[in-house]
Parts: sequence; C-alpha cells; structure tokens
Amino acid sequence: MKEFNRKKAISLLEILVALFILVMAGMALFQSFRGSGIRGETFSSEHFTAMFICQKVIEDIDYRLSENPHFFTELIHISAGEKKKIVNGDSFLFSIWQNTKNNGFLDQTEDGSIDGNSGKIYTQLKNFQLQVSSNFVTNLPAGSGGSSGSNSSEPLPGLSELTITVTWTDSGGKDQKYSVNHILTGYNEDNPNKAKSNIEVPFPNDEIGKALFSVASMTVPSANAFSEFMKINGGDESIARNLGALALGVQSVLTISNLANAKIAELEQERDAALSSGSNSDKEKAAIVQLRIAEKYGEKASMVFLALARTNPYIQNLSSVALPDNLLGTILSYSTYHLRVVCTVGAAEIAFMKTNFEQAETEYQKALTAPYSDFLPARKVNPTIKSLLDIKKMKILYDSAPPLNANASFQDLNNSISSLLDKFRGKEPYFYDFLTKEKEIAASITTIRAYFGESGGLTTLMDELNQFPNKFDAIEKALR
Repeated sequence: MKEFNRKKAISLLEILVALFILVMAGMALFQSFRGSGIRGETFSSEHFTAMFICQKVIEDIDYRLSENPHFFTELIHISAGEKKKIVNGDSFLFSIWQNTKNNGFLDQTEDGSIDGNSGKIYTQLKNFQLQVSSNFVTNLPAGSGGSSGSNSSEPLPGLSELTITVTWTDSGGKDQKYSVNHILTGYNEDNPNKAKSNIEVPFPNDEIGKALFSVASMTVPSANAFSEFMKINGGDESIARNLGALALGVQSVLTISNLANAKIAELEQERDAALSSGSNSDKEKAAIVQLRIAEKYGEKASMVFLALARTNPYIQNLSSVALPDNLLGTILSYSTYHLRVVCTVGAAEIAFMKTNFEQAETEYQKALTAPYSDFLPARKVNPTIKSLLDIKKMKILYDSAPPLNANASFQDLNNSISSLLDKFRGKEPYFYDFLTKEKEIAASITTIRAYFGESGGLTTLMDELNQFPNKFDAIEKALR
C-alpha cells in the first residue's frame, strides 16, 4: 500500500474562517443587488452563515458514512431533534474532524471546537444552535421503484430523511431558523430481521411461464407465458408455479455465473498484460483492474446468493409435497427428467456459493497485497477493506449453519480486524470507528449471527439455503 508523506491537515477552524470571509463577501454582493432595486424577504448575514453551517453538517455526515457505514444507525439514535450550540463543542455533529488534504490522516488533537479563544469566528457563531432530527421514509414518490399499488405506511428501514435546522436570535430579538432536508441510505442495525422478506421478492408470473416453456423445450410465447402454459399443461397451478420458479432461479444462477466468468477472464488478461509492463502507469492500471476483478467476484457471489434466496420460498413449498402426474399436468409429467436435472444443478450451486465468496475474498486480499497494493490509489484502500470484511462475514454465516463449523473463518476475521486496528490507530478517526464496531460485531460467532438477524434476517436465510441440497434431493425423488 502506498505510504504518503504527512501534510498539514485543514482544520475545522480554518474552514470556518474561510466560511466567515465568504459570508461577508456574499453579504456585500447581496446588499449591492438590493441597492440596485431587487426586493425580497429580509435576508441577513446570519442566513448566509446558517446556510453554510447546514451544508457543512451534511458534507461531514456524508463523509463519515462513507468511511463508517455503521454510523447510519448511530446517527438515527443521536438525531433526536435536540438543540445544541455550534460553539464550545456542544454539538457532536458540528465537531466532526475534517481533513480535505491528506485522505483523512488527522489526529483528534489536531482539531477542536470553536471557543472563546478562536477570535472573530467565535463571535460570529456563538448565537447559533444546531438541531438535527431523522425519520425513516415511509412513502416513495410514484415511479420511484416502490411496490406497485402498495399503500403501506411501514417505514423503509434503509432510507432515512434528516432535517438539519440552524436557529438563532437576530439583532431585533426575533427567532430565526434555516432548515434543509437530506436523504440517507444505509443498513439499519436495529432491525436486521427484515432482510429475508425484502430479498425474497416473488418472481413475475410471466418469467416463471417462460422458464416452464424452456424446461419443456417448447417455443416461448411473446406474452402471458404462465397462463398460456397452464392452458396447455393443466394440472395444479401452484405446483407448476413453484417448479417454474425453481427452474427460473437455477437458470438465473447459471446466467449470472457465465456472464461474470467471461468478464473476469477478460479482466485477468488485461491485468496480466499491464502487470508485465515495466512502467508505473501500467502497474497502476494493473492494480485498478485487479480491484475490478475482486469487485466482479464479489458481485457474482452476491447475485448468485440473491437469485437462490428468491427461489427459497418455492423450494420450501415443493420439498414436502407429492408430485404425481395428475398434479404435474400433461407437459410437466413428460418433463420430469429435465426438472430432475434442474434439482441436481441447483444442489451443486449451493456448494459453489461458498466457493464464490472464497474467490471474492482471495481477489480482494490480492488487491491489498504487493505488487497491486503498491499502486492502488489511496481513496480505494478503505472501501476495499470494507468489502473484504463483508465477504469474510458472509463466509462465517455460511459456515455457521448447522452442521458446519465456522471456527476457522471466525478466527481469520478476528485476526484481520485486529491487524487493521493496529494499522489505523491514530490515523483516520472515522475509519477507525468503523473497525472498532466491526470488532464488536465479531466478538463471537453468536454476535455475528445476531447482527445479521436470526429471526428473519440474512442469518435465517443462509441457514435455509444451506438446507437446499436436502430439499432439492427430496424434490428430485418426488419427480421420479
């Protein structure tokens, strides 16, 4: 990994001095406009200051979230709408350490709050208070991708709206305020047990119908595929739908894997060609391409997991029912061989799922190791580490499902986090906070499973997916 010469960081105080100058310049320009005949509501220098305070808080929150995704839940907890003074470090959200020059390498002692020793900037800000409140978004605008026809007011746990308000009392004794709203996305760690229901989105009937026609080696109609198939097939509609969804899920997994493997092979050739060159520019290119390979492996692992997860409800429905010819219908009763092949392939993909996570882990680790780490841009390092730790945790979820054993994966994760804490101690406060929370989550296999939700979360889902080989075997036997 590149080592950078330490440069002097830009402190909060320096930023606010610049803000003060900008406000004064803005007021002069505004007054000149008013003097030229432009009229409107009273808008003072305090309004300009409040605008910039709000903007700074938003940017600080966004940056902190980019370095520490766990801050999303913490922010929900602390955004209770309580008013805090801007000065003297009263507002936690205004005392965030800031470094725009050296990629976040800033000790906490290098920056501080605005107090009576700060001069004019203290006088400028002492009358202001900051109020931040948050609420989960409950309704999405039409056409934004929400569930069609849904009128549910249930909060969306991963979408929060912040309201940042700055208040002050003007020279005439009148209370003033300036507010802005800001939308944040993240993982709500208070409610991990929603994941399973959010992931297990039913397949569209038309796509299920197309999969059924494909299994039967028949021409797929251009529309209404499921209803058209049932007209020809007869039999039990629920069984046909479940079998079609099973086939669709397995087909999706194969398509995802084939496309990803083709792209990975192409990227590997590009990386090796760049790495064989002696120039630093080509080696930097090789490092970036290696990261893209890791990301592609991670994307493949995630998409295969999601495709199998969407198939889960249908497999649960089929694994304990009889499948006689009269329920299968005319076409499916003659297609049982192809359906049994689908079951065999599906069972094998569960074993490959762990391999996908292991491959992603290997490639992310490679991106953080010489020779690639020597040329990996500094801005890419922390996101790569976060992705690597996420993959390691998913491996533990897989390995911790009975009757497997996750001890080796767990020890590896803990060793990695401990090493990273030593590496980043005293350097990047936000990212160090992230690693500290990761260490807390990884206190035991039990805490990791609880973090991802054991009552309807990812943990529950992974446990059920690990039972797929048995379920597929039961379905395959019922089709004989």
